[in-house]
Amino acid sequence: FTKIFISNEKKEIELEISSVAYDYLFFFKQFTKIDLNEFCSIDKIGAKGIYRILLEFKNLANFDKKSSMKCIFFTKEEFMIRLNCYNETYKNSLGAFDKLIIKPAIKELEKGYFKKIVCNKIKNNPYDKKQITGFQLLYDDSNRNQVNKNIS
Repeated sequence: FTKIFISNEKKEIELEISSVAYDYLFFFKQFTKIDLNEFCSIDKIGAKGIYRILLEFKNLANFDKKSSMKCIFFTKEEFMIRLNCYNETYKNSLGAFDKLIIKPAIKELEKGYFKKIVCNKIKNNPYDKKQITGFQLLYDDSNRNQVNKNIS
């Protein structure tokens, strides 16, 4: 930043950035735009991770005809890394990962951020329930514009 101005009365921060940084922020479409008010209002770390993923892939997600929802696939490792949960506890116990990270995150995000989110486990061998190789996120973000108006 080239200049920072903080107004306690208006509760605002004014930042001035260089023209090079401005170009990077506003003219490259591969960046994900996140409303900081909305992001900071999310409590759980897992919910913040899923929120980031869903916004990052909102234009790249496939459409699942069966559920009429957007669909994203991840390997088990990639999904856990993106959620900052790739450690031995969760890697070896997907039940704990599901109970402590995924379910509370989805519950929080469905309370106003997204209309519906489903996290399916992908298994290569249907007879071995412990052999999960990936995750599929299905989500409906049709209420996103309304969410942004409510939080602002």
